[in-house]
Amino acid sequence: MEWETFVDHYKASGGQEIDEERFAFCAAYSVMRTFLGGLRGQRNIQKGANHDLRYLMVEYGFAPIFMGMGLAATGGAMPV
Repeated sequence: MEWETFVDHYKASGGQEIDEERFAFCAAYSVMRTFLGGLRGQRNIQKGANHDLRYLMVEYGFAPIFMGMGLAATGGAMPV
């Protein structure tokens, strides 16, 4: 969904005005928090506290994507 379409629907549904400066921080924070949670799961695999191999995808597939999303949010340009 295009960002503007989402915002229009959000506002039409009673959503508050979006402050773009705050939104960038919140986007970066949420991406990094999710990323750190995945890294913790990966660490638990390495230490033997978790055996769910899906956490290996954090390092192999998701790390570059999450880092890119976080950096894009702090740089002012949200990824599409």
